[in-house]
Amino acid sequence: MSMQDFLMIVDFFAHNFISLQINI
Repeated sequence: MSMQDFLMIVDFFAHNFISLQINI
């Protein structure tokens, strides 16, 4: 897995986590 793919996945999870925090 390349570094760019890793950063993209981390960014994806980070946005989902922030969205969940806002919804609660």
